[in-house]
Amino acid sequence: MFDFVIGLGQGGGRLAQSFGKGFDVPTVYMNLAGVDFTHLDTDKKNILVFEEGGTGRNPEFGEKMVRNRFGDLDKFLTRSSFDDSKYVLVCIGGGGGAGTGFMFPLLEYLTGKQKEVFLIFTLPEDREGIPTKPNALMALDKLIARYIQPEKISILLIDNEYCVKRYGNGEGFDYWGAVNRGIVAALKRFWLLTEIDRFASFIDVASGYKALDKNDVRRVLFSRSGYSDVRQLSFDAPTEEMLLRGIRDSSLVFGSLDIRTAKRYVVSIGIPESWKQDVRTLAFVEHILQSISKATKHTPDTLRCSYFNKKLTALQVHILISGMARGKGIDRMIQSAEQDQLRLEAKDPVDRLNIKKMR
Repeated sequence: MFDFVIGLGQGGGRLAQSFGKGFDVPTVYMNLAGVDFTHLDTDKKNILVFEEGGTGRNPEFGEKMVRNRFGDLDKFLTRSSFDDSKYVLVCIGGGGGAGTGFMFPLLEYLTGKQKEVFLIFTLPEDREGIPTKPNALMALDKLIARYIQPEKISILLIDNEYCVKRYGNGEGFDYWGAVNRGIVAALKRFWLLTEIDRFASFIDVASGYKALDKNDVRRVLFSRSGYSDVRQLSFDAPTEEMLLRGIRDSSLVFGSLDIRTAKRYVVSIGIPESWKQDVRTLAFVEHILQSISKATKHTPDTLRCSYFNKKLTALQVHILISGMARGKGIDRMIQSAEQDQLRLEAKDPVDRLNIKKMR
């Protein structure tokens, strides 16, 4: 699926590490403060730090520092694992200055090298306030104009505010680790289904649709057209209760994309082995597939895979979607960020230090 991973900033570095381990591919990390990478368990040759002590959450300052040392970035990526790669994953937490500082110079570099780029861009929680949230949304606005609308890269947005509301963030719960591992597992599931013969001891694909093809999965993931999303549903019994609503509202990481605008998708349906004798099962699977087709306005570019699995106790539906259009939810987020930025600029320098009072 990916053959090289790059993590930008502290948050992007954490996510990139999860992907590097999950997919067992070469992974490197970039930052403007070495202290942010003290948690990384990796060889120093895989870390690039332009030591500026951080950016004070100022993306413009961060980008200036990176561009001033662009030659060092080029030298850092001059390695056979990068040169031989084609499908590059870039992970970034959008709220700070280091990750977004690296983002645009790096994307220029990667697209100039004709790499297929899949970007995972994380939006901070609302409670992180100003300037973190506006920083992320203003960066996203530029990203949309420069790379998404011109169809230069593929993108998956992770909205931490949405994830906290969906999964919680209570005491003793490793929120960051859970979300990072969850999105890795969600994407890896589709990749493992291209090697389904490895799991013949407990998976029977002959009973359903064919196994997935690697190039077909990549064609969906690296579509370079609009936004990507991953959705998941589960059923304890063959029932169609709230099926369409579930398909529309089952995003794992972002709640503001409209599945009706999808251009491509791949769906996998894992069926408990115990359901094999239930006469309703195959008809229910077909009904799910037809419902997804209806929800996507009958998108013609689709891949389907269904199989019986001895380890499952409930039917699981996983959908990888690409090509979704920019929705009103994203526009509202960006407009709110613009208003917050104006409010910040209207404050005198002393008042800006107490930015929490601006909420």
